[in-house]
Amino acid sequence: TDSPIDLTNYYICDDEEYYKMQTEGDMAPSSSISGFTARFPSISINSGDTLHVILNSDYSGFYGEEFTPDIIMYGAENNSMLETEPGSIGFSAGKLDETSELLILFYWDGDSESLIQDVDYFLWSSLGGITEVVDKTGIGDYLDDTTLNNQLFFEESTDNYYGYSRIGIEESNELVTGGNGISGHDETSENFRESWEVIELFNLGCTDPEAINFDNNAEKDNGTCYFTTISDILNGSYLGQIVITAGVISDYFDVTPYGGPHSITIAEESNGSILELTIWPNDWTIELKQFVEPPFFKKEIKVKGTVEEFEGTIQISPISVNIINLEYEFQAPEVSINSILKGNHDDKIVSCKGLLVDYFDVTVYNGPHALTIENEQGYRVELSIWPNAYDIPNSSNSYLLQPPFGQYYLSVMGSVGEYDNEKQLLISGANSITVSDTINTEGDYTEIDSAIVQILPALFVLLPIMGETLDFSYSFPNNSRV
Repeated sequence: TDSPIDLTNYYICDDEEYYKMQTEGDMAPSSSISGFTARFPSISINSGDTLHVILNSDYSGFYGEEFTPDIIMYGAENNSMLETEPGSIGFSAGKLDETSELLILFYWDGDSESLIQDVDYFLWSSLGGITEVVDKTGIGDYLDDTTLNNQLFFEESTDNYYGYSRIGIEESNELVTGGNGISGHDETSENFRESWEVIELFNLGCTDPEAINFDNNAEKDNGTCYFTTISDILNGSYLGQIVITAGVISDYFDVTPYGGPHSITIAEESNGSILELTIWPNDWTIELKQFVEPPFFKKEIKVKGTVEEFEGTIQISPISVNIINLEYEFQAPEVSINSILKGNHDDKIVSCKGLLVDYFDVTVYNGPHALTIENEQGYRVELSIWPNAYDIPNSSNSYLLQPPFGQYYLSVMGSVGEYDNEKQLLISGANSITVSDTINTEGDYTEIDSAIVQILPALFVLLPIMGETLDFSYSFPNNSRV
């Protein structure tokens, strides 16, 4: 609406039996301990405005001393929500369940003959199901609401410093007729999974000035501070020490079938350095299993652990692993194929470009898929793709394995390794291969006298000797591949 709304007859409740205020005269249907049934004070809200309703008296410890709430739900101040009867606002500091809860905003004029009119509704649960929903089906003169099994509750819970937020003003898939809403809508039919989201309430980041990733703009610390880079660990003297570092998951290998650990590789974006995390089966968790699900190069994690060494390779035995960013955009250093062949980037994550010129299926010999790319100078490097990491024959990139080759320019990202003294790039997933250009080998023949391919040799002796240079010039049409 474009006009102010008088909130005098508006209520908010966290109990599905709120309708009993009208049907049974129960003015406090919610829990007297941790629930609330409250009426708004005699104030108005302007079009496009926001009112902050605070449920906990210790709000300044969370929002900061400069924050001033519009309305409170405790005490008896002038800006407080009103009890519908003594005790209708629970005395517990925690009035909302973080894992499963409902909120209903409704209008009622206080007359027992007048039906309650729903204004807005939100329902969430991270427990995989829900048992308490607004459903006034069969209650008095109310119309049928959406049944419990058909209510599309929001399926996520929030962490500290995060909150639920409606994405826009659209109530996704909500029925606009035949409901108990103030405008005839069925508020219980909304698809909350599409119309709501979890947002940051503050600028979150590392607030420790001593940390590598200190964020001067961060208002709240989100526990992501780390103090040692992967490069520091690889090049320093940290054996036996506990370190806190961070990196992006670039690969995973399950060594447990061979009596070994789970091996997670993390990468440092600035120079491509990689570090292995070794986690034995007794310490493997469902959360860690979710971390190593493809695609790789998307999840940034913070790791606290002990620096160890195995067969000359530095590793970390983690004490704790926490997610920093689930949507990281990893940009590997771009290098040339010839610099890879020279050994300048061993055991690092790099990106490079080249024309796909060959493919050999080594999986029939228990090996990888081997693709070869070539740059403009003729230097070649092999891309090694293991089936358990990326099933490329059954992917959208399967066409790359079919001849004729020499048609697709690839931009690839992987870790530089070596096999039989030959450098190769280990590719860990679909998002590590991108077709950057295509050579059109089909064409239309056009006979143009002036567009003749010519090779014009310079004068030379009839009997050249070994080592003598034979000069020539050549010409060809535009837009031709020579």
